[in-house]
Amino acid sequence: MMTLIGVAITTAYIYSALLVFGLPGIVFFWELATLIDIMLFGHWIEMKSVMGAEKALEKLAKHFKSSQFEEAWKWVNQKE
Repeated sequence: MMTLIGVAITTAYIYSALLVFGLPGIVFFWELATLIDIMLFGHWIEMKSVMGAEKALEKLAKHFKSSQFEEAWKWVNQKE
């Protein structure tokens, strides 16, 4: 997905830059800026949710002692 977005951004930028230097057509600088903004906003949302999940797992892990993990691991291995 990031490759597709990277190709779209690069293509829009090169095409728009060529239009600035005299090639006839429609400039896509606004669309390019919008695509970059949406991509960065989506990445920010994704990283925020990942950080929230990491913090929740850390809080959950604090409630368990290492001996409880060992007992649970032994119980799981006995079932197999």
